Amino acid sequence: MTPVKEKTRLVSRCHSDYLFRVSPDHIPAAVRLARLDAGLSQRELAERAGTSRAWVAAVERGACVPSVGRLVDLACALGVTPQYLLEQQDDAPAHADAPTTL
Repeated sequence: MTPVKEKTRLVSRCHSDYLFRVSPDHIPAAVRLARLDAGLSQRELAERAGTSRAWVAAVERGACVPSVGRLVDLACALGVTPQYLLEQQDDAPAHADAPTTL
């Protein structure tokens, strides 16, 4: 299996037969975007999610992929669905000039 196929999985939504592509590569940008949209610093997000700022930073850098449980914790802390963090955000605005910590 190629590295791309290892990273990309097909997951079925429980409410339909529609399939969407899920990749760990989408998670860092989605977490960062949701955090910035919520107006949270990495430290504030970490406190809400019950983890450390260093771990949140590692997720946003793509240095680690959260487990399902941690992904749910992040989603709840950010006020988004876990699905939002998993799906590619095609229409997401760039926040390249925003600081990673506040």
